[in-house]
Amino acid sequence: RILIIMTMNLPFFFYICFLSIAMVSAWTIRIDDSTPITGTGGSMPPMVSVPIENASGGIIPLPPPPLREIIKPPNVEDLYDWYTDVRGTPDADPSWAVLWPTAMGLAAHLSSHPGLIAGKKVVELGCGLGLCGVACSALGASSVVLTDREPYAMQCALSTADANGLLDDSDNRLIASLMDWNDGEAEILRATGGTADVVLASDVLYDLDGVKGFAFACLCITGQRRGSGGSDGDHEDRYERRVILISDPKIERVRGARAAFLETLREFGADARIEITDLPQISCRDEEYVTMDGKDHANRMAEETVLIKCTF
Repeated sequence: RILIIMTMNLPFFFYICFLSIAMVSAWTIRIDDSTPITGTGGSMPPMVSVPIENASGGIIPLPPPPLREIIKPPNVEDLYDWYTDVRGTPDADPSWAVLWPTAMGLAAHLSSHPGLIAGKKVVELGCGLGLCGVACSALGASSVVLTDREPYAMQCALSTADANGLLDDSDNRLIASLMDWNDGEAEILRATGGTADVVLASDVLYDLDGVKGFAFACLCITGQRRGSGGSDGDHEDRYERRVILISDPKIERVRGARAAFLETLREFGADARIEITDLPQISCRDEEYVTMDGKDHANRMAEETVLIKCTF
């Protein structure tokens, strides 16, 4: 019967599909229009302000992106030089300077589906530049905690929040907290301020040795670990479910990491509904993306990504 109804209303069905596709947020990150930020001295890495706008050419006008600009190092090479020459830390990891397609895809998905986070407590793990978490604050999350083990990355994320008018001394809706997800449960919950409704992460399933710790942190923060004492006590009255949203390259960074993450959830007794869906592919014009973020930026942005959604 459903098939007959769909067939009889085929034009309407295709129109609904068209609207669904047309209303997916598509952003242009204008790397080549970046503006250097001066006055940071040696205490902070070199930074630029990168404007964000809607992708042009759409038939239906889209709402503006939740963020007007993002603050970041110019590129990985400049950040590594700063680590080496200024900070004397050649072993530091500069990869957080990249606007990864997984983060852009997840942020755009949240912008198209703000109901996932509106009015909810959100924690972003391994936030890097914090694009997803800061976007959640702009989209109406009740609170956002950005976490990472790299303090300079979180400073950039907070700078992005400030540049977009999302920081207010009288309101702690968005904060940043140093955290390693391999820390124990008590330290994880201290860093995140207790449990949360939504856990976000992008491009974090790249190390088989670290997957178990990441999964454990997700379960602690969502209050799903068997025997956990981390519940904030009022979750059931406020929200029906808690969610983990992870964006990941469709072709895994490390084969088996995604399966290891899901297996770890099961090992810790989590009862979750798992959905893995494709995220819209990020597109860009080559001439706009060949300088400040590295020579392979256009190819990097063409990487296919998926969304892993775990609902408890």
